[in-house]
Amino acid sequence: MSILPELIIQQTLIRGIRLFREDTRFIDMLFRNVDQETLQLIRSFMRDNSIEICLNYPEQDLKIPSIVILLKNEAESQPFIGDLQQGGVDFATLGQPFPADGLDGVQTVVGEGTTGPIAYAFPLLLAPTRAIGGSNNTIVVAAGVINLIDPFEDESWVVVMEGSAAGDKLKIDSILPSLRAGEGATIEVEGLFRAIPDATTVFKIVGPPDGDGVTGEPSKIFAATDKIERFGTIFKATYQLDIHGPDQETTIYIYNIVKAIFFAANSLMIKQGFLSFIRMAGTDLAPVPDYYPSIIYRRSLSFEFEYAFDVFKAIMEPLARHIQVALSVHDPGVSDVDGVEREVSLTTIDI
Repeated sequence: MSILPELIIQQTLIRGIRLFREDTRFIDMLFRNVDQETLQLIRSFMRDNSIEICLNYPEQDLKIPSIVILLKNEAESQPFIGDLQQGGVDFATLGQPFPADGLDGVQTVVGEGTTGPIAYAFPLLLAPTRAIGGSNNTIVVAAGVINLIDPFEDESWVVVMEGSAAGDKLKIDSILPSLRAGEGATIEVEGLFRAIPDATTVFKIVGPPDGDGVTGEPSKIFAATDKIERFGTIFKATYQLDIHGPDQETTIYIYNIVKAIFFAANSLMIKQGFLSFIRMAGTDLAPVPDYYPSIIYRRSLSFEFEYAFDVFKAIMEPLARHIQVALSVHDPGVSDVDGVEREVSLTTIDI
């Protein structure tokens, strides 16, 4: 699965800084070498100040404090290109939960690179389903298709994937079962659909996002019947985080908070697609002259890791789908090489 490391690093920092603001025990644990007065100043600084997190340096003046994410270098971990992950993919064998390709929807995740535990951040409560009607705040589905879900016990959302109202995502207010034979179940939502759902509408129901959800929302790329060729390799990358602070102490505190975030978020980043962390390293950088006469302090944190990069390409050439093995003997004498061959068995193997 190909990833964008910069975006994952940025989201990890945002989540980590929010955690340090909401739970001061992390600050108390990390800075146990300072006195209580300094601890209170650190808590106040984290609570009252916004830390700008940038992908590369912005064109305008950089706000202080800030963290700038830079790619220092990356290279293939193998001396050849594109062959490490080469192989065919048959979506029919992947076990995706959708019964019909026509109901997959444009947002459905299909493919070896996106299925599995990292497929989506929202639990799937109802697989892609075709509606039979609706109104500006309801979707009607055939009786027996949907189980009764209590939206007050666990929040859930309707995500419209195809047809009328495609792209809408609204929170479910209630689900009313069918009361009479031939009537469908009615799903009421908070808010209004941009278009009234009808028989062209394909939707799914998702639950609340996992707390360690994946950055982004993967899209459907290929049909479930497509034959796909996969190319890719493992990259070893080094990213550098330039941490800017208004004074020496604050810069040191933010630097150590960032280090702690990546240690604490190790399992999250592996779930996002990072394969392994190799090492971290840090160093001080020269003061930034752009802010003269004020002095802005910088400290750099770099870390190396490996991640997979791959691309998928549809195979357009005809592919063999069966192998036939025929067993023949010579007749009437099996040892007579000039005799007529007679087929005694024919075995077909699907591939």
